[in-house]
Amino acid sequence: MDLTYQHPFLYQTHLSLREQSMYVRRSNSQWQPSLELAVPFEEILPLRTEKVRHVPKQRLVGLLFFLVWLGQDILRHPSLDGQLTPEAQVYGGMMLLIVAYCVYGWFNWWNVWQLRTPHLSLTLPDWPSRRAPFQQFAFALEQRAHDYLRQEYADVNPLGPIELQLHRLNWLHRLGVLSKQELQTLSTRLTGRISLDPLTLMGQELETPYVN
Repeated sequence: MDLTYQHPFLYQTHLSLREQSMYVRRSNSQWQPSLELAVPFEEILPLRTEKVRHVPKQRLVGLLFFLVWLGQDILRHPSLDGQLTPEAQVYGGMMLLIVAYCVYGWFNWWNVWQLRTPHLSLTLPDWPSRRAPFQQFAFALEQRAHDYLRQEYADVNPLGPIELQLHRLNWLHRLGVLSKQELQTLSTRLTGRISLDPLTLMGQELETPYVN
C-alpha cells in the first residue's frame, strides 16, 4: 500500500508498506531525496496519529499590517460626495478575499497530521483528498506491524532459552500484539507453570507448581 503527497514546486512525500518495513521518501523541489529511510516493523508500534492545527501566524500578521497600511492611505483621501472611491472598493474586495482565504485555510490548509512511532515523527498536510487515504494507510501500517511481529516473535520453544523468550513475550504484550490471556497461555507453554510468582504458604515462599 502506498501514500503520496505531492505539492507542486515544493516537495513530494511518499510512504510505502514493504514486506518488513515502512519506506519513507521525501523529495525537495528539484525531486532530489532529502529524506529516505526504511523503518522496520519492530520500531513502528505503538503507532500514534494526531491532527494538529498549524496556523501560518507570520503570514497572517504580514497581511494584517499590509491592510492597516493600505487602509490608512485610503482614509487620507476620502471621497467628497460620500461615495466609495475606487481605491476603497478595491480595499474592500481585498478584505473579502483575505477573509475567504482565512476561512478556507482554517478548514482545508491549516491542519496537519502527525504520524508518530517511538523513533520517528512525520508531519503530513491535511488535504481533503488525502484524509481517507491517510487513515487507511495508518490502519494498514498498524495491522501489518501487528501481524508481522506476531508471526516472527510469538512462537515459543520450551527447549530454547526461557528468560529470553519470556522477555520477548512481555515485549509483545506491551506493544499490544499479545493480549493478557495470550501472554499467560504462551508463558505457561514455555515454562510449564501457570505463574512465575512464588506462592506464600504459612509465611514461606514456595515455587509455583508445574502443570502437566
